[in-house]
Amino acid sequence: MQTLFGQPGFHAKLQHRFQRDTHGLYEDVYDGSLYQSYVVNNGPLSSKDNISMSFNTDGAPVFKSSNCSVWPLFLSINELPLKLRFRNENLLLAGLWFGDKKPSMSMFMKPLYQTMVCLGEGVTFLSPERGEFQGKAYLLFGTCDLPARSLVCNSVQYNGSYSCWKCEQKGQTEKVGKGHTHVYPFQHKCPKGPKRTKESVVENARTALSTGETTLGVKGPSMLMIIPHFDTVRGIAIDYMHGVLLGVQKLLLRLWFSKNLVSKPFSVSTKVDKVDNRLSSITPPSTVTRLPRSISKHVKHWKASEYRSFLLYYGVVVMQDVLDSVRYWHYASFVQAIHILLASRSSPENIEQADKMLAMFVKDFAQLYDICFMTLNVHQLLHLADNVRELGPLYISSCFQYESKNGFLLKLI
Repeated sequence: MQTLFGQPGFHAKLQHRFQRDTHGLYEDVYDGSLYQSYVVNNGPLSSKDNISMSFNTDGAPVFKSSNCSVWPLFLSINELPLKLRFRNENLLLAGLWFGDKKPSMSMFMKPLYQTMVCLGEGVTFLSPERGEFQGKAYLLFGTCDLPARSLVCNSVQYNGSYSCWKCEQKGQTEKVGKGHTHVYPFQHKCPKGPKRTKESVVENARTALSTGETTLGVKGPSMLMIIPHFDTVRGIAIDYMHGVLLGVQKLLLRLWFSKNLVSKPFSVSTKVDKVDNRLSSITPPSTVTRLPRSISKHVKHWKASEYRSFLLYYGVVVMQDVLDSVRYWHYASFVQAIHILLASRSSPENIEQADKMLAMFVKDFAQLYDICFMTLNVHQLLHLADNVRELGPLYISSCFQYESKNGFLLKLI
């Protein structure tokens, strides 16, 4: 960080958040309630010399011939403009784990905790423009996929009871095929609650530590709980790349076109050729980096960016008169809601509209498909609008920003 601050113009780049006028719209992380809680009443982030950071960690296999994987811990500086924030030269590699097992998070995250304590007390920086000054840094939020999130939070996996990190709903076990799955039926009286808080999670961790039993999905303490100022609930983002694209959108395509579900009333697998022909006739602009590929032959190889293109651009068009009217408009409302939550300038009224649309989508999901498909990814849609209210548009806290970084590290081996 001292090296970064020593670069000419770096300190000036951190000031762009003070030069914005969004008129109450959600444009970046600064507009979310979590960042604002560090700004109001002359909070630490109201100072031009202090910064906040977000983290990401995930495993990537290193060799095809062994189970060894590498787990980097990345930090990005939120005050940098978005186009600079995730450049390799501006990312901080705060940790690196290598082995044939997943990292022990209490060991892996301990240096991060120690560093954030030090940065919270203040560090001397030397800037060509600013001269010598005392600066502080705070860990604002983190984004991971569900398996990594359960490790860093020391909580149960996504297929266990109380696995939602935003609320304390237990869920239930349902039969699916020859096995079972954990699902979250829509709770009409309190769809999003009871809500978790930083205090409730700490209390659950204390109980789990003293009894030796998981309490409301919390296995015990985590390093995140003792990092100064960090909110272990609001500060853990719902990643739309894994949750919405590789979660809900991928699930919908499987429900519609899987040959194993052909007898179900929602199956349209007999019309897959019609959809493939429509996809192959689309000529997207150069900003869409991957051409549309067929569902019948290639969907198992689709990348997250291809699910994104289907959801945001192709899906509503190619599924018209393929799905029945009720399921088509059910899907269209889902698409519209995600468009709103991804928009770079959404108003509070827009977010409220998206919130209601997603609530209706989840409420009707079990009736239009089956309760055994009401997975955690579907349930998390209920919390997605709140994620935007707290952290800004969905792309700000998405794992997309970090996807190429693991590949960059692997090429160094």
